[in-house]
Amino acid sequence: FLPCYDGAEVCSRPFPACLPESQAAPLGQPNPWWILNRWILTVFEPLMTDCFARGGWTGWGFPFGPVVRTLFPMRALIPLLCLGVLVAAFPRVAAKPPALPAAAHWPELADALRHAIDSSHAPGASWGVVVANADSGKVWFATNQTHLLVPASNTKLFSVALALAHFGPDHRFATDLAIPGATDAAGTTAGPLWIRGGGVPFLAGTTDPRRSLAPLAASLSARHVRRITGGAVLDASWIEAAPHGSGWNWDDLQEAYAPPVGPFVWNGNAAHVLIRGGTAPGQPAIARLGPIPGLIDVDVRAVTVATNQPTRLSFRRRPGETRLRIDGSIRANGSHTEHVSVPDGTHAFGLALRTALEAEGIRLDGPVRVAAPGENVPAPWEPIPGPALSAIAADCLKPSDNLLAQLLLLQVGADARRHASAADPDAGDDEARGIAALAGFLKTMGISGNEASFEEGSGLSRKNVVSPAATVRLLRHARRQPWGKTYLDALPVGGIDGTLASRFSAGPARGNVRAKTGSLRHVQSLAGYVATAGGQPLVFAVCVNGFQSEAAGASARAEIDRLVEALAAFPGRGPE
Repeated sequence: FLPCYDGAEVCSRPFPACLPESQAAPLGQPNPWWILNRWILTVFEPLMTDCFARGGWTGWGFPFGPVVRTLFPMRALIPLLCLGVLVAAFPRVAAKPPALPAAAHWPELADALRHAIDSSHAPGASWGVVVANADSGKVWFATNQTHLLVPASNTKLFSVALALAHFGPDHRFATDLAIPGATDAAGTTAGPLWIRGGGVPFLAGTTDPRRSLAPLAASLSARHVRRITGGAVLDASWIEAAPHGSGWNWDDLQEAYAPPVGPFVWNGNAAHVLIRGGTAPGQPAIARLGPIPGLIDVDVRAVTVATNQPTRLSFRRRPGETRLRIDGSIRANGSHTEHVSVPDGTHAFGLALRTALEAEGIRLDGPVRVAAPGENVPAPWEPIPGPALSAIAADCLKPSDNLLAQLLLLQVGADARRHASAADPDAGDDEARGIAALAGFLKTMGISGNEASFEEGSGLSRKNVVSPAATVRLLRHARRQPWGKTYLDALPVGGIDGTLASRFSAGPARGNVRAKTGSLRHVQSLAGYVATAGGQPLVFAVCVNGFQSEAAGASARAEIDRLVEALAAFPGRGPE
């Protein structure tokens, strides 16, 4: 994270600004932004935090501080400081792998692709690559095309395609509300207020509780409700599944990218913790939870150290616990923001609901509780529709949102459960039913269980395996479907948005490549669509497993990108 000055306090934001976590380099691979971050923290943060705390250039140990502070206020020098760090840091970053040799004829480019793979900086890695004509399906290039490899977030290509095929792009999941009692002239309703979660991601890009839950509050306002007695009851029966996907690593579950998934979703079922150091060494650090209090229990054991000492913080929440323990040290007057998952999405929704109603001028008297099994509301439900599935698909694929991908799989499974006949055998929970529906969906395009096997919908599990040939077959199938344009529009665009915003930033690949990224430790994947300079539409899938190298600057991502860049630059015609 790069500290940025907002005129009031030091905050932490992904750098470049707003990049999602999924775009960060996987562990074990160098990342220039990480190197930049280390330079700033090591060289400049002691100076920056002291200046921020005092509002100028002070405490530097030389007698001209007041003069320099007057002539050069800190906020005016921040851009110059960051520019200087960029100049200093980037010569130390290993250069991008050279582009493949230009080729006028396909056999030449095919040889160059094969040589690039064979000469990878990670000779022990397993590569699977397929490049095919998107119209005819003719394979232009392939290596290990039937090998089963861990796809990481390329799994989302399958779960989103399944949901679009099952529900259609215009489908809207709904959250239902009901109030058994009547509303009197003063706007008081004899509750409780009932809300049935429908797996609707209300967030829509904002952490403001009032805005993200505005449809619910607006519905009550339209009824002239100003006060609800009896509290609220949250019905979580819409989805029947474990809160985390099968195969998700236990040490990921406290992270914001691996939140609990269920019928109630608010703020991505995540929270942020702002840690501030004291004014002097030895003082306890202070934590502030957001976007609203109470989302998680915080046990702060970190202490303040001198400004010339490094900030070292650890965050730990054991599975099944609600307490986040924070250990380590933080510089005096320093700050750090950590994004974490909430232990219980339903509980978080309940807290946000009360806050949203209060912001709308609606008083909720009484506790918010979860409905008991078999407990039914004695009133009709009023559906409050959420965003269209087309919007959810883009929110899922472009930033690589694990919660949404798993949620879409569960929605398919829940729908299958509700429409199952009494004679159907028990197919397990909604995740298992969703996986069964996905297997049936893939069989319609000739993909068998020997070519693809999934156990959850996001790609966090390393037990998901799929062949590059199966991925290409899915992409060609999606392109020909009524929902194909929605699917294509939901993918990240090279050099433009999503997890490809900082990749393919120049040349014929920019604005041309539309593909889904995938990243786990030692795993990189990229699959999607690209048009050659000669005007031929291609579909491709590249997956690398076991990428481990001691070579300076070795990057599976960079090696994959130059393959795709060569395809985009190819001016000739491929195999007929």
